[in-house]
Amino acid sequence: MKLRLALGLAVAGLAAGCALLTRPRLIPTRYYSISPSPPEAPAGKTAPVTLAVRFLTAPSRYRERILYRKSETVVGHREGDRWVEPPDEMVTTALVQALQAAKVADVVLEGRLLPRADVVLEGSILRFDEVQGRDQWEADFAIELVLKTDEGDRLLLAERFPARQPARERTTAAFVEAMSAATAEALGNATKAVAKALEASAAKRKADAAK
Repeated sequence: MKLRLALGLAVAGLAAGCALLTRPRLIPTRYYSISPSPPEAPAGKTAPVTLAVRFLTAPSRYRERILYRKSETVVGHREGDRWVEPPDEMVTTALVQALQAAKVADVVLEGRLLPRADVVLEGSILRFDEVQGRDQWEADFAIELVLKTDEGDRLLLAERFPARQPARERTTAAFVEAMSAATAEALGNATKAVAKALEASAAKRKADAAK
């Protein structure tokens, strides 16, 4: 009886030990957010129009999980690393703030806050990748924007704005810093293009009214 009890306890202890060894390792979840610096205001005049920025779209691969790319065919998501918000939300907010800071129009608001406007800006995120090169990691960002009148009868701008920034080291935190810089670069170029397109449109309306 004692022998059976001892064997039973030994088997139970061995099973418990195996369970501890096979228990999956818990990976803590870390959250990150981009913080692109706002662009400088263009030298041109503020266009006398209302501008609605519609919510940007993004491919389904860009959600809360941070995407990394080792090549054009090898892609994955980082375990435990998440964006605070999906990239389309973060970039839409950053785009609105950049256009407001640059004072490209009398009024610049998200489309949900400005259902009717003189001009509408819409677009999509093309790339929001952590590129893991052999020697260096980089942030690869690209956005496509279309600027048109609210009725859609006149196209003012249709352009892509790419940017690529190296990470100072091969860590997620360094990549996020690089993505913030890449986003700021692309949105700075986009802001200048939008300001130029609005200025050209205002000049055309003025010339047409003078005829």
